[in-house]
Amino acid sequence: MLEMNIETYKDKKEFVFAYDMNKRLLELKSEFEWLKECPSQVLQQKCQDLGTALKFKKNGRGFPKFKSKATDTSGIRFPQSVKLEGNRVKVPKIKSGIKIKLHQEILGKRGAASVYKNRADQWFISFVVEVADAEPIQEINDVVGIDLGLKEFLISSDGEVVRNPRFLRKSEKKLKREQKRLSRKQKGSNNRNKARLKVARVHNHIKNQRKDFINKTASSIAKDYDLVLMEDLNVKGMIKNHKLAKSISDVSWSMFVTTLEWQCKKRGKHLQKIGRFYPSSKTCNSCGHKKTDLGLNERVYKCSNCGTSIDRDLNAALNIRDEGLREFEIRREPSELTPVRHDDSVRTSGQEAVEPLGSQ
Repeated sequence: MLEMNIETYKDKKEFVFAYDMNKRLLELKSEFEWLKECPSQVLQQKCQDLGTALKFKKNGRGFPKFKSKATDTSGIRFPQSVKLEGNRVKVPKIKSGIKIKLHQEILGKRGAASVYKNRADQWFISFVVEVADAEPIQEINDVVGIDLGLKEFLISSDGEVVRNPRFLRKSEKKLKREQKRLSRKQKGSNNRNKARLKVARVHNHIKNQRKDFINKTASSIAKDYDLVLMEDLNVKGMIKNHKLAKSISDVSWSMFVTTLEWQCKKRGKHLQKIGRFYPSSKTCNSCGHKKTDLGLNERVYKCSNCGTSIDRDLNAALNIRDEGLREFEIRREPSELTPVRHDDSVRTSGQEAVEPLGSQ
């Protein structure tokens, strides 16, 4: 279908989209018998995906490319007729079903199912599930400001610190060893494929560790607080700093923020981001004085105006909480929610690092 579109575009300067591709499928099935072994809806969904990609091209998003069956992880999609029966999933064309390990209970109305294989040769099936939106809570009692960092993963305005687990850094030695072994293998050989899988499994292990940590941390915050306030970080811009790019990628702020937004939304909690140019680290939380020459190596904020000495990250978290509350009050309707209450106590530096939130 992609080849057909390439040729059509060369001749007529136009694309063939999903409807016409589906009609072409009937002709192809008579030409290639093996296409009949595949469920027809799966083939139609692939045509639909290609049509979507071509529309992106129309909007200047890049032309779709051919995929290698050895490395492609996009999988296939069943829009319907997928059933879960005990520890087996039944899909069209496989009558006996496939044995599965159910990751978590599926709540809500099941929709389309996607089957795919990752680079570590593990197979997954995921469902689109329709669930009702949670009603936003009306009374806000517990409020927290969160400052994300590299030295510590986060510090809250309550003074709680979550260590940065540095999963990539801890597995870097093993990853380097497996990558060296892979580079020595002859291309196209079975030994190279085995070595490729070992590298993929190390990457997969790091990814799973990071995902588990982020889910537990975000879930714990969303359970404990009614309103979460944090910075709107420009992660793409920060990664351009080559000295910090690996550490920023390892800590995965974007994944954490996305997960936290979802965890808050499904519980009816509120998340408010403050402007990314607000100087949360340079502003004294006690008197509001702004320090212009604060270096990255200064871990304790010492105010030259009022003499306050406080942990740099805790000071930023308190400022994020106060600025976030101000913006939240402006955004909401006066009668929409009851007044926000929070603890105004200021904590000094020297906070003890604690175990990650939600680790119990």
